[in-house]
Amino acid sequence: MAIAILAVSSFTGAQAGQRIAGYYAETDVSDVIEKDLIQKEFETLMGEEDCDSLENGKEFYTNGDGKFLADLPTYTDKVSPHVATAQSYFQDQYFWDTWVTAALNKEDTAFERGNAKFTAFPNNIDDDGGCVGFEEGAKKFSNYVAGMVEIFQFTQAAIDLAAKGCSAQTDGCKDAISMWDNAVAYFVGSLEGEDGNQGTAEDGSYGKSVYTLADKRCDDYAKCGVDGKSTMKDVPSKANLVLINLFAQGAQAIWSGDAMEAKKIATKIDQKMSVPFIQGTLRYTYRLGNGSTKDKEVAEGYTFAMGVLPKLWKCSAAAAELVESELGIGQGTAGTKNVDFKAVEAAFQCNYNCMGVLCSEVGSLFDGDDSARLKACKDPKKVCGREKKKFKKFCKIYRGKGGKTKFKPGFD
Repeated sequence: MAIAILAVSSFTGAQAGQRIAGYYAETDVSDVIEKDLIQKEFETLMGEEDCDSLENGKEFYTNGDGKFLADLPTYTDKVSPHVATAQSYFQDQYFWDTWVTAALNKEDTAFERGNAKFTAFPNNIDDDGGCVGFEEGAKKFSNYVAGMVEIFQFTQAAIDLAAKGCSAQTDGCKDAISMWDNAVAYFVGSLEGEDGNQGTAEDGSYGKSVYTLADKRCDDYAKCGVDGKSTMKDVPSKANLVLINLFAQGAQAIWSGDAMEAKKIATKIDQKMSVPFIQGTLRYTYRLGNGSTKDKEVAEGYTFAMGVLPKLWKCSAAAAELVESELGIGQGTAGTKNVDFKAVEAAFQCNYNCMGVLCSEVGSLFDGDDSARLKACKDPKKVCGREKKKFKKFCKIYRGKGGKTKFKPGFD
């Protein structure tokens, strides 16, 4: 049975035994998969990009159905490694709500790191609406950054249940696989359909989920399709194909009760999910490094960075600090003068190996041009398992000790 199309009629959700962007869901995830409709309404309410629509979004997020986005995550018994790293970076247990609330209120956050001074937007908005920067900061964070919180808390729930003891020879770990299926359902959402081809509407519109981000960026970086060389919007990104395959492997591990293997796969999923966030960050960093001071682009560049900076910080506190000093809203270069794109690019590139990312996965930035505006970096060749001295010397200032904090991750 094909998944119903939201643009035509109501969506019925994925039942047990149906596909989610190619992933086979063993359990009924109809409730979870439709949560992207809440995000869609949140963004629709702010679609005019003026300050009245910002107020509409604020009311929805604070008192309407959008409160679900503020109240994430669903599973709070144990914090996942992904969320623990982010909480430690921001030193805030509910950093996503803090960020989105601040953006909607046109106020500053007060994070230890990753701070956003929304009151200091450059306001060089050209033809954009007067509150576009606040709106972009709110909706991109609630969709993509908060979305990962829910995804990895679901994978953590599955791992925790499997670790209690179950196997394919007994009950098949059905409760655990239900949580894993939920992670995939939230990752993809209802608007992407069974095939994951950027939604099922006739206009090929994108969905509203973390999965959507990779599909949007694959066009900019020519990383769509199985070969990862296409700019065609009617096929999923290479990054998403890799992620769906990893989720399928994890489902098998959970089904068999192999919590340790599932944990390893969840780590790899976390690593590969960094790719579209890096792509988004570099795309807007490139624009901000070439004269743009638009609030919209300042907001998007820094918000995408927030999806990956905690991981970069874990590898190198110095690299994360450099990126923040360039892109930080109201406290960095962005919006006041050209961002040092090469420095931001190097901060990431020099830590790709630590982050579990390859230059070839990020790709070259085309951003609508026929020729690359920015060519993909080359993964460093190693001699006897060691990096060449030239690359190691180049990266010296972009590396260092990973970030540490006394902050204890968890949920109240």
